[in-house]
Amino acid sequence: MDEAVRSFFLMEAGLFVLGVVLGAVAFGTMAMPLLYALPRSLSLALQGRLRWRVVPRYLVFPVLWGVIFALGAYAVSLYAPDIWEQLYTSPLFYAGLTLAVSLRAFRVIGSKFARRKLREDFADAVRDDFKYADHKQEEEMGEDVYKPIWHLSRGGVRYGPYTFDELRRRAKRGAVYETDLLWRPGVTDWAEASSVLGPIKNGKP
Repeated sequence: MDEAVRSFFLMEAGLFVLGVVLGAVAFGTMAMPLLYALPRSLSLALQGRLRWRVVPRYLVFPVLWGVIFALGAYAVSLYAPDIWEQLYTSPLFYAGLTLAVSLRAFRVIGSKFARRKLREDFADAVRDDFKYADHKQEEEMGEDVYKPIWHLSRGGVRYGPYTFDELRRRAKRGAVYETDLLWRPGVTDWAEASSVLGPIKNGKP
């Protein structure tokens, strides 16, 4: 193979890989905070369950990363115009960007495990900013309401795991009965749902 052709293909392959890396980094540092963490933190803050100081964090950091990317692009265009021209005109570079963003988005949307991991990572990141004043049960148990560790047993069939918050919402909808049993790691025996969640209005199935 001609040396010029080989160099061309190596360059394009490198641009494709660079596109994949930049796409993955941009998705994780800008898209996910803006599309997931910011709305979630805002919702919890409006409900009075999360301190408001968390909300700007998920707006400021994506903006800072956007500025970093913009400054990096400007520096390359200014001091390495040949490289910038190759980046700007390379279809494989944009293909790499598109592939990385698409795969990351599909993984988050299509994978139950990824969505659960996303919730857990968010809960870990804002753990110290939860307001527990209105959630005395969680405070007494030392329980993180967003950690899926609770299992429900009904008629010998086991469901879950759920977060404590999910169980409470299910109980309000009438989807948990007083005859259900609940268990989480660290607890020896299954407990009646009412002893964990409090009085259950709908009572029996």
